[in-house]
Amino acid sequence: IINTTPVNVMKNLNIKKELQPNTIISDIVYSPMETEFLNYFTNPQKKLYGITMLIQQAIPCFEKWFNIKPIVDDKLMELIKKRIIQ
Repeated sequence: IINTTPVNVMKNLNIKKELQPNTIISDIVYSPMETEFLNYFTNPQKKLYGITMLIQQAIPCFEKWFNIKPIVDDKLMELIKKRIIQ
C-alpha cells in the first residue's frame, strides 16, 4: 500500500488496520518520517519511508554528476534525519 498524498487518506476509507504480515506500506512524504499514514497500521512487517525513496532516486543522479556512487549507511541516514526530516 503506497500513499502519494500529503494527507492520511486511510482515515476516510473503510480498510482494516490489521494487515497480512507480508504487507508492505510506504508513504512518499519524507518529513516527518513517521507519518499519520504509516502510524495508521498496527502490524506492518515492512515500512518504506519517503526519505528512502528520495535517497535511492538521488544515488544514480549523484553518480552521474560526480562519478562517485554514494554509500547509504547509518551515518548518512542520521545526517539526513538531522538536516531534512522534522
